[in-house]
Amino acid sequence: MSDFFFQPLNYPFLSAVIVLGVILLLELISMVIGVGFSELFDSSASMDISDSVSADIGGSAGFFADVFSWIRVKKVPLLVLIVIFSALFSVSGYGIQLISKDRLGFLLPLYLSIPLAVVITMPLYRSIAGFFAKKFFKDESSAVSESSFTGKIAIINSGTARKGNPTEAKLKDEYGQLHYVMVEPDADDEVYEEGTEVVLLEKKDYYFTVIKMDTE
Repeated sequence: MSDFFFQPLNYPFLSAVIVLGVILLLELISMVIGVGFSELFDSSASMDISDSVSADIGGSAGFFADVFSWIRVKKVPLLVLIVIFSALFSVSGYGIQLISKDRLGFLLPLYLSIPLAVVITMPLYRSIAGFFAKKFFKDESSAVSESSFTGKIAIINSGTARKGNPTEAKLKDEYGQLHYVMVEPDADDEVYEEGTEVVLLEKKDYYFTVIKMDTE
């Protein structure tokens, strides 16, 4: 059975298991040294996704922003989402290959097994992440409507916001609950880098228009 898990056609699913092991190891180390790796990772994992998407696909950035917003379940730390996805992807992939070996007598090629594993993983990922958001990362305060965010101050959390290229920002409501929203500058010539404080002006579709916070 051990040979099955280490087959080259199962390497992507083995990699997901390794990711889980590395995260567990880092969490244990962070507990020993007294540093919250989960919090540190979630606050510093600000890869410039919006910029790279915009550079590659231009006008289709809005679609990919929607996809990223769907993947990035609100209130659930990014590290937890990675753990959920890696676990489900690994189990789905190995399950598919196990069934294939048992029923067909051979392992599926990667161009079949990986898409199948992703198709099985994504709806389960969304459901489980949503459950985590409600049960483990739920604030005891009343639900807050996004319409009430107008006029609030947010911080660009990931990427660079420019007209036609929304990116993610985070803000706290009056209850101290953290929210993630997509934002883009109200003016055509404005560009807001990661870490910039902005004021939310108006809800537009899936994002807010914003202006830079006046610090003077």
